[in-house]
Amino acid sequence: VNDLLDLNSDDKDYYHQDYPPIIVPVSLADLPTLPILPVPQNGCDFMPNTIWDGVNFSDNHLTLREAILLANSNGNGEDTICLDCGTYFMSIELIDGQSSSNLGQFDILENLVIHGAGIDNTYIDANWLSRIFNVFPDVTLTLRDMSL
Repeated sequence: VNDLLDLNSDDKDYYHQDYPPIIVPVSLADLPTLPILPVPQNGCDFMPNTIWDGVNFSDNHLTLREAILLANSNGNGEDTICLDCGTYFMSIELIDGQSSSNLGQFDILENLVIHGAGIDNTYIDANWLSRIFNVFPDVTLTLRDMSL
């Protein structure tokens, strides 16, 4: 895999590049419904591979919003989302005050840990569109190594 992606641990730009995800289908019957996701590693359940916002599971990118939607819906208990260096922009506004993970704020419905790459390296920016997180009752959101 390293040869395919031409990764070099000494390459300082590695963490600033979007490499294509590795696709491992479970079965041919699952192909139409499986989103294309980066391969989780180091205790991460989801690893967004773009800083941009949006929901489009067929575009080969995993946004922070999509990772939160997947974590909310998988029923696995506490999930961990690992963010790389960069500023993750929120670009979708609430419409008429409607709350949905597809709109504005990130709704946190299940226990979740979001782990950044350092407070000076990973930022989540709501762009003055909304609050960043709406954590539902009896749910814990843990934020590590990032700035809001």
